[in-house]
Amino acid sequence: MDAAVWYRWFAENEAAGSSPRYERLAQAVADDDDLLKWLGRLPAAKRQPNLLFATVRYLGGPTGSVEEFVEFVRDNASAVEATMSTRATQTNEAARCAAFVPVLAEMHGEVALIEVGASAGLCLFLDRYAYRYDGGERLGDSRLEIRVDTAHTVKAPQRLPEVSWRAGLDLDPLDVSDADDLSWLQACVWPEHEKRRHRLDLAVEIVGADPPRIDRGDLRDATRALIDDAPRNATKVVFHSAVLAYVDEPSRRAFCTAMRHLVEERDDVVWLSNEGPTAVADLDVSASPEPPPVAGAHFHLGHNGTELVALTDSHGRWLRWANST
Repeated sequence: MDAAVWYRWFAENEAAGSSPRYERLAQAVADDDDLLKWLGRLPAAKRQPNLLFATVRYLGGPTGSVEEFVEFVRDNASAVEATMSTRATQTNEAARCAAFVPVLAEMHGEVALIEVGASAGLCLFLDRYAYRYDGGERLGDSRLEIRVDTAHTVKAPQRLPEVSWRAGLDLDPLDVSDADDLSWLQACVWPEHEKRRHRLDLAVEIVGADPPRIDRGDLRDATRALIDDAPRNATKVVFHSAVLAYVDEPSRRAFCTAMRHLVEERDDVVWLSNEGPTAVADLDVSASPEPPPVAGAHFHLGHNGTELVALTDSHGRWLRWANST
């Protein structure tokens, strides 16, 4: 995608109504020929708006003033380029767990969680967070409570899943006990999102007390190994959220094809995807519910690569179930 088009789309569809700062910055980048030319030196996948803005924050730069932001990028172009070349957006938003819990709560017996694109593994601990759907009764007793609006399209789960094993996979795993990795996670939180920042702090405490296994590897060829390592008597749930957009099209297609074949062959493997509307190409969205007004960017929660379960907010604030219960 052309960088100017990408940044303008980001401003109008992702940042609008969610981050006034990033909306202004993205529009400014889209209108700045010098910045666009500079971005053109980076690989296409590294020109991402989120990555540029997180990098500036990580390096201590300003994101409040357009003029100061542009000046910082120009004055520190080498450092910004180096960071963008070696980092990836790893938001690791724990609130996205609320979309998976209703599905997992319906599974009987033990569950083995396998997250691809796990970052620091915060979403691997979905059973150790508390939830409140539509302001109803609280599920769980964690210090971290995730609240989500479903417009009463979801029957609130009555129990948390029984997770007996968990492991993740990432090209560049993060460690919440590492100060530099933690700084990057914090930089990936949008500046106005104080609730997300607080949620991140609490999730880091929980994960830091019991660090998960996160293997370094590519989802195309390393996912099967984690499935094979999981306990035999557990249902193996391969899940991911906001990952496939950062995978090139051939690799994305290969992964989705492999997962579809796997869940067809094995009755002990389930695949849950929470991704942008075009990331899982064969997902049947014919019965898609309507998103909330002014919803902004949203994801499709899919089951086994074919069934649409719900529309979800990209940062976990709301759900709309495809088949209301």
